[in-house]
Amino acid sequence: MDYNKQHKITPKTIIKPIRAKEVFVKDTKHIPKSDVPALIVTLEKEMKAAADELDFETAILLRNQLDNLKKRVS
Repeated sequence: MDYNKQHKITPKTIIKPIRAKEVFVKDTKHIPKSDVPALIVTLEKEMKAAADELDFETAILLRNQLDNLKKRVS
């Protein structure tokens, strides 16, 4: 605290927006094959948004889900 006073630093809480929709699918077997392409597009957008926000942990989870869905389609 003395360091902060000496250097006129005021601690502030970090505020990040919470995404309205986060898509996490644990098991893809229950998703109809007809819905998979649309879900792939959605997950790709979410993954790119997470990477742009430097949220790499979320981007990795989404990438892994995409891999599982793409394997299911092919």
